[in-house]
Amino acid sequence: MSDEVLETRAAQWQRVRGKMLAEFGDGVFRSWLKPMVLANSNTSSVTISVPTRFMRDRVNAIYGDRLRALWSAEKVDTVELVVAGRDLWFIAASPIAIAAAMSVNYVFESIFTWQVHRDDSP
Repeated sequence: MSDEVLETRAAQWQRVRGKMLAEFGDGVFRSWLKPMVLANSNTSSVTISVPTRFMRDRVNAIYGDRLRALWSAEKVDTVELVVAGRDLWFIAASPIAIAAAMSVNYVFESIFTWQVHRDDSP
């Protein structure tokens, strides 16, 4: 992609962000829309990355139609929201689940199966 197209997309992205800030207000913008980053683009589509799956789903559900309309006004046909890298919760879920399962197993084994023998001899 040429530098001219990249500069055009960057300028369009700034206009879209400015319109969303004006429409939704500073609080909503800072919480949900500011973390979005223009990740990729070509002649008819753009890809916007967000930090988490939760944010992607929330932005799609609440602001997605307006985001697509603003990009449509900029002559872009397709807008795709993707999660940047790995979602932190996805990475943390497995070790947390394993630790919780091991803790539950330890507690129930200690309550129901372990027997403590006391040696009464001196």
